Amino acid sequence: MTASQTTNTIDSPKPANWRPLLFFNLYRIGLLVIMLLLSSTHNLPMPLGSTDPELFDKTLLLYLFASLFITFTLAVERPSFDIQLHVQLGIDIIFITLLMHASGGVGSGVVMLLVISVANHSALASGQMPSLFAALATIALMLEQTYNLLYEENIGFNYPFAGLFGIVLFATALLTNALAQRARESEALAEQRGFDLANMAELTEYTITQMKTGVIAIDPGRQVRMFNDAAVKLLGSTNLSIGQELIRVCPELSTTLERWLRDSSQRLSPFRSKIHSSILPQFIVIGSQKLEGVLIFLEDAEAANAQAQQVKLAALGRLTAGIAHEIRNPLGAISHASELLNESEQIVPADQRLTEIIRDNCFRLNTIVETILQLGKREQQVNSESFMLKPWLQRFIDTICETQQIISNDIEINIDPHDLMITFDSGHLHQILWNLCQNGIRYAHPEKQPILKIIAKQEVSEITIDVIDTGKGVEPNVLGQLFEPFVTTEGSGTGLGLYISKTLATSNNADLIYRPTSKGESCFRIKVSTS
Repeated sequence: MTASQTTNTIDSPKPANWRPLLFFNLYRIGLLVIMLLLSSTHNLPMPLGSTDPELFDKTLLLYLFASLFITFTLAVERPSFDIQLHVQLGIDIIFITLLMHASGGVGSGVVMLLVISVANHSALASGQMPSLFAALATIALMLEQTYNLLYEENIGFNYPFAGLFGIVLFATALLTNALAQRARESEALAEQRGFDLANMAELTEYTITQMKTGVIAIDPGRQVRMFNDAAVKLLGSTNLSIGQELIRVCPELSTTLERWLRDSSQRLSPFRSKIHSSILPQFIVIGSQKLEGVLIFLEDAEAANAQAQQVKLAALGRLTAGIAHEIRNPLGAISHASELLNESEQIVPADQRLTEIIRDNCFRLNTIVETILQLGKREQQVNSESFMLKPWLQRFIDTICETQQIISNDIEINIDPHDLMITFDSGHLHQILWNLCQNGIRYAHPEKQPILKIIAKQEVSEITIDVIDTGKGVEPNVLGQLFEPFVTTEGSGTGLGLYISKTLATSNNADLIYRPTSKGESCFRIKVSTS
């Protein structure tokens, strides 16, 4: 339900409340039937019907027939609610006044039935109608007293008493109408709040359902009370249901929660689920005490790291324009000046070496700028394609052997199965393998053959491509920063090759990791998901 629909629902006219009117008519019929039965058995309590029993009985019968007819009009809801409400009170005033006259006047107590009818009318009517009918009822009382004064000698008259009941009728009408109006306003406010809460609950449920972060709410008994689809996907639990114990859904998450409840200051570590290798939980207490329930947020740590990597890449992209502007132009001027200086006839041989150093470092700085500029272009669309890996690798090896001036026997290729197909951006895969092979050739042991191995094979749900060299491996103190930008162990390197390679792998829904072989050789593995 949208906000506009809610507003229309609240502002639309309320349907007439026929039920109270029907109940009051049933009360009227029941009271008249009881009085008729008592009258027929001559057991009417005094002073009912004491002055004119015949008029009393006829009035009861006519009153009952009128009430039965009113039952029919209420059932068909015709005429309108307001007309029926006013007509019923008018009938009550007429017949109750006759019953009061047949029972000895205003002192008989029958007038209390009129007070009840006025109260019912005032509770359901609106505007000035309650005051009008209270005035009509008071006039009826006064007319009855006047009739007794003029034509009845055996019935006493008491204007003060009738006037007092008139005041009671007015007070009843005004007070009941005010209370009923306030009750209707409270009902309308409660209904509006109900719509607001329903919309808020629907909006909250929709928001939680669409969240990529898993959400689970548990009660003090560690039972699941609410969850979203993302939580089911992250935990890999197909039997997750309301009321299920958390320990049965995910024992690792339950253990982490219990540790956090004992000490909320400790740092939460990721845990493994059935299908995700790293899930980072976050706990928020519902209420003021930990015993009241906990809201659990689950996030894929790998996805979070990838997002952080994208943020870092975006920051580097914004830095690119400044670097190209502030460094490239003066760098070109320095390089051009060094070339002009080197061509000068007055330069001595010792100074020529200095100009070579300037030229080499200008070239290196320009290489760094070019590489960073490439990072700013990584947000371009990935052109994934499916191709057979073996012939593509053969062409790649031919190119790199020609460029690096090595023989084809220096690189060994092993593909299982031979017709292995891979889905990847071929340009990105070329750049990844080019960076890995360049590093492998640079650090490989020159006396071992082959100096480089490329092993590709099909796993259960992924394809792996290993690039192994015969070098001594990566130093332990560099492993933690291996894929960070500008981290290099070589003086002439930029430290961006592995970082770019991992970024390209991530953009193709793949991953690049380092895992040395059992012999201690360097091995970089590209993992491509096939699911």
